[in-house]
Amino acid sequence: MASKDDGFARVHLQFLDMFIASGFKSLRKMEELRGTSEGGLVGLGEKAKLLLGAAVAETSLLSALYWITCAYTLLGHVIEPEMRQQILDFAGRCRCRSTPGAFAPHPAHQADLLNTVSAVQVAVLLDKPGILGDLSEVSHYVRSLQLPDGSFANRSGSNEGDCRFTFAALCALKLLARLENNDRKESLDTRCLKRSDVPSTVPRCFGVLEGAQKNSERSEDCGFDSAEDTIVSILFDR
Repeated sequence: MASKDDGFARVHLQFLDMFIASGFKSLRKMEELRGTSEGGLVGLGEKAKLLLGAAVAETSLLSALYWITCAYTLLGHVIEPEMRQQILDFAGRCRCRSTPGAFAPHPAHQADLLNTVSAVQVAVLLDKPGILGDLSEVSHYVRSLQLPDGSFANRSGSNEGDCRFTFAALCALKLLARLENNDRKESLDTRCLKRSDVPSTVPRCFGVLEGAQKNSERSEDCGFDSAEDTIVSILFDR
């Protein structure tokens, strides 16, 4: 007799299957429209609204694929080979040719740190580090985003640091070290670990940066040592 937990897992899996299948369908449609002279939106009516939604979603596609892949993994589900290959192919296409080691949320968008981390996580979850190309290039790209104060920016040329970007960078470097079978301590400017730990009216709470409002989300990002190692353990030792 199936347990209640089995029923919940089945419902979640059905939703994930539907969500990712419809997502890839919309993606293919958008790519077809990009090949037309006028973008193909004229006269589409309701379809145009759906396609506009797909276009807006492009800015978070690679991260969405990571979360879906992560959800499948947590549910103990083996992704069907065809869908698995679609995920890998899309992640590989998001690799930025003009910026070695960097990944974008969509092949038509600019690369950034958060999507590069998503690509690394997908590669680990699906055991396909080959989609990342040269791992040392990915590591170099992540390191290049560190700012003078020790924090990390999300994009090249930006001077805006955020503890979320710092956590993502440290997580990526830890995962890349494991992929390279190299657990040596990386040489990084660790001032970012102290930067967010400032006096607060809420004990043990952190903000985006020094002097900013504190909240629980940023406190989670700032749990660098324990959170980073926990994520790596889950991804590699599952």
